Amino acid sequence: MALIAVLFWFDKGTALLAPIIGPPVSNVQLWNLQELFLQHLTIVAIATAGSFLMAFGLASVVHIGRFDALKSNLLSICGFGETFPTAAIIALLVPLMGYGMESVVIALFIYGLMPIFTNTVEGLESVPKQIGEAADGMGLTPLQKYFTVELKLGKPYILAGVRLSLIVNIAAATIGAVVGAGGLGMPIMSGIRIYDPILIMKGALPVILLALIVDGLFRKVERQSGY
Repeated sequence: MALIAVLFWFDKGTALLAPIIGPPVSNVQLWNLQELFLQHLTIVAIATAGSFLMAFGLASVVHIGRFDALKSNLLSICGFGETFPTAAIIALLVPLMGYGMESVVIALFIYGLMPIFTNTVEGLESVPKQIGEAADGMGLTPLQKYFTVELKLGKPYILAGVRLSLIVNIAAATIGAVVGAGGLGMPIMSGIRIYDPILIMKGALPVILLALIVDGLFRKVERQSGY
């Protein structure tokens, strides 16, 4: 409810904030907050979905096939990619991809790989030894064991990785405004440039509320999964 209130009635509420932090420096009515929110959500959804498909798929393959050397290399590559700041990755991609959403989506895609890949591997390997031995004793193939035992028991870990990737991307997507990707970073960046606290809040509040909602929903699902 708080997120909906901010998205649809923020401009009307600025009058209440004026006595505390002063009147807006710019005309905040110029920003369509609902449109910026949808742009932000689109960037995050595309990037995180791509990260999940890539990271979950690779983690499953190396686990089922017992490719330990490949798994170690992939963990190193993902970790190396995460050491680069999002802004730096975007800056490197702009000359190749140009300004717009594409550079930001690719940067967030790279950033979201590590938590999903790591948690998926950890979840699939978290099966208690006794359960794993019982599955082997029943004659299950590695693929059957994966679907019937490991994937179910590892679900909470996998969800935790997706949750972390989503929250990181929700925050990092605000940087996309610098390269014309749109999203909630637009009022934040503009507000910083002209020293307008209300304009900064117009972009920051939906980002904070969206991250809190996503975190709460995923944590609830994780608890229901036995995590």
